[in-house]
Amino acid sequence: MRKVAVIAACLLLLGAYARAQEVEKQIDEVIASMNEAQGEDYLKARAQGVALAPQAREYLAKKAAAGNWNGENWRDALCAALIAGWSEGSAHFSRCYELKGLKPEVYTKRALPAPNVQLELERLGKAAVPAMIEIFLKTLESYPLGTPQPGAGADARSLDAAARARAAERRALQVGIIAALLRIADKRAFRFLAEVLRESRDDEIRVIAASGTAVCGGEDSVPILAKVLSAGKNPEKVRAAAASALGYASGTAALDALKRALSDSSAALRSGAAKGLARMASHRRWQLERKLDRPDVQAMRKAAAAALAQRLGAEGDSGVRREIVQALGRIAHTSVLDALKELANETSDANVKAAALDAAKRISEKAADLSGE
Repeated sequence: MRKVAVIAACLLLLGAYARAQEVEKQIDEVIASMNEAQGEDYLKARAQGVALAPQAREYLAKKAAAGNWNGENWRDALCAALIAGWSEGSAHFSRCYELKGLKPEVYTKRALPAPNVQLELERLGKAAVPAMIEIFLKTLESYPLGTPQPGAGADARSLDAAARARAAERRALQVGIIAALLRIADKRAFRFLAEVLRESRDDEIRVIAASGTAVCGGEDSVPILAKVLSAGKNPEKVRAAAASALGYASGTAALDALKRALSDSSAALRSGAAKGLARMASHRRWQLERKLDRPDVQAMRKAAAAALAQRLGAEGDSGVRREIVQALGRIAHTSVLDALKELANETSDANVKAAALDAAKRISEKAADLSGE
């Protein structure tokens, strides 16, 4: 009897294992369908996954783990998180599809009467990140916007007004998602934001995505941003945004990319590089990171200040000169104090003079903190 019981138990275990394997296979097939589909087809595939989810909680959690969002299979991790979240009735997911900032009766009463959902999405936080990405990639066209489609008997004027309102709401949703992901700074959004930066046709969205890529990706974002920065086919403001965003990173690769950008023929890019160096090597950042006993931070500050000071002497654009001077003030390295004072005395540009005096003052005021330089 005992042997029979053991055999029966083994058979039960084997059966359970086989069923689990079959469900996991079905989940993988659903995820593949979700990745390929859009709109209604996508929603049907997602519904299939939600129906399977109760039998695959552990498998979905494993696939949706944060570590799986940084590789080539980040879309699989996204789909797994979406299946799990929707199957559990996530209120955060649902609220992403019920945004008040897209309703005309709400946004037309604001001081700036235009659709805007950034703050609303930010408040939903990290729990809503998968749903935000889902909307941007998969359900944007079918999203329930605030302005309804006019009926069949609507006149041309009504049709045009509704089309313009819906286009504005849809774009506000796109911009709001990217801006909210930047502010939420969830590492899971890194690969998505990097893809938007590379592939979007909307320059404003790409500019925001550049900062989001840097904030969410950290050091992993450096080669991506450097490539966008160096690609001459990209619009100037996108390249400049990539340069500025590189300042969120640190290390030799980011520093070298920004130093090269300081000599670019584009004034906008040189200005962006100055902003990036200021962010990377700012006095405030040094104050925070020196507590971590990182001597490389001090060396980076000195190198960034030296690169900016060198470029200042050759820079012919007044606006860029002012940006460089302001960057030197933010870095506040004592090695450039004399150069700033000399510039303030010699320049005939009132704006550059004011910036140089302000930067020199800031460095002098921080002299106690900088005594080790």
